[in-house]
Amino acid sequence: MKEPPETFSDDRYLEAWIMFRRVHDTLSKVRNRELAGHHSNIEKILTLQAIKRLGQNATPNNIARTRYRRPHTISVLLKNMEAAGLLTRSKDKNRKNIIRIALTENGKRTILQTRKSNIINKIFSLFSNQVLKQFIGFVDTLSSDAEQYYSLYFKNVSDTILPAEQDGYSPGGNDLREAVIRAKSIIINILNAVGDVERNIVGLKEKPLALLSENKQISESLSPKNQGQLLKYLGVIKDHLLNPRTEPKAKPKFKSYTTKQLEQILLYKFTKTHDLIFRIRDRELSNLGLSIEISSALSAIKELGNRATVGEVARWRLRSIPTASKIIVKMEQRSLIKKLPEQKNKRGRLRLTAKGEQALKRAATADSIKLIFSALPPDDLNQFMAYLEAIKARALEE
Repeated sequence: MKEPPETFSDDRYLEAWIMFRRVHDTLSKVRNRELAGHHSNIEKILTLQAIKRLGQNATPNNIARTRYRRPHTISVLLKNMEAAGLLTRSKDKNRKNIIRIALTENGKRTILQTRKSNIINKIFSLFSNQVLKQFIGFVDTLSSDAEQYYSLYFKNVSDTILPAEQDGYSPGGNDLREAVIRAKSIIINILNAVGDVERNIVGLKEKPLALLSENKQISESLSPKNQGQLLKYLGVIKDHLLNPRTEPKAKPKFKSYTTKQLEQILLYKFTKTHDLIFRIRDRELSNLGLSIEISSALSAIKELGNRATVGEVARWRLRSIPTASKIIVKMEQRSLIKKLPEQKNKRGRLRLTAKGEQALKRAATADSIKLIFSALPPDDLNQFMAYLEAIKARALEE
């Protein structure tokens, strides 16, 4: 991996992610409107498709992993879909603690009936086949880096750092991106441990250093094994900095796909990549005490001049006013925003508090987005964003 050029602002990567999200939400809105005619929605269709691909391995946990969703979220969805006659849930004959999921005839028929999308074809028709292939290539690049980040970051940070003999990472390899992510995960654990102690010693008379040295979490994060791994990863990073090398960029291979097939491939990969990055971002923000919805609402208020109405935030986020209002209430309770009274508007206008500004800054500096989107060189990223802007403009016409 090449480090992003210093002249390329980190804000540009965050801007690309925000635009990616808004285009995804716009496409989801128009697609759900179309699917309503089949008494369905995107979540149900993507889950049906995941079950079909998994076949006999379709279980709630495997579906959740495939869809990058929390197990509880998928369990509730599966129960609703079973009630609608789209699938069956049954206990495994040999392993009673395993639930097997299978499509009903109605579920299979729903997949076939919703495969074609006139609205998506109309939106993507502004692109030639060559542009569709290039766009898919951009999405594949982001997806590849996001999958690597997901597997390493979730594994290391959410669980534990693997002992050196079980790590499976060769210091002789030349994967700079993997080394950066692994080193970062160890450092995050150390910083989280220190942060927990700092929060616990506020108002106490004991010396912080004494508490730090006796803290078990910090001792474990600074264990000899973790220190050895960190030095190993930093050694790989140092080697790349002293001996830069160009890593070959794989090009997507396409058969003789028709335009409609390319459009279906793009929609599928676009949605899956969004969901993957969304899951990563959700975990990252939760470690900061935030959520994607709150972070997005803070960004919306800031973008709207820091004097936004609930309706303006809802439109910016492509959400209903009741949904936006629930998020606003949570933000008020956490003192992230305050309402400015206005005669013409009983609800007033929303403004970030100092706490809200700090929260937005923390969210902006969290670097998963930079690590993932920097996989696209500046010119490619600019082109990718131009395609996103074109899709959003066309979708909003529908």
